[in-house]
Amino acid sequence: MNMPQANSNVIVAPAINDELLRLRDVDPAQATSIVRAILSIPDGAERIDLVVPGDPDGTRYWAVRPDNELAAVPVFRQGLPEEHANYAVEALFPAPAYQLYHRHPDPRLLNVAATTTVGATITAEATATPAPASSASA
Repeated sequence: MNMPQANSNVIVAPAINDELLRLRDVDPAQATSIVRAILSIPDGAERIDLVVPGDPDGTRYWAVRPDNELAAVPVFRQGLPEEHANYAVEALFPAPAYQLYHRHPDPRLLNVAATTTVGATITAEATATPAPASSASA
């Protein structure tokens, strides 16, 4: 993980850095908004209910909304002792997925997020509605 700024005490997963570099070329305003949100951590953070396999028991996640409502939302947790940082940005929620989660917390969205590799961008597929479970009895 890399530091977004020398004294920020926030580390960012390499995949997030890569996404920000890509986004900087495609939509600089969104990239800048995400970076500002990361640098503001923990100010304005909202607790979200994520359980990520492999995390230590009791790991809690927060999200911090960028000032550009089209920009992806950084998802972070407290840094682990070996990370030597106060916070670690682990993923980006696409804005529509986070807005949906914020309005209607849905376990399906959380399950998708929980199975996402640490540091990966959580895709808009997280908002897809799964087919209803079969109600047939055995």
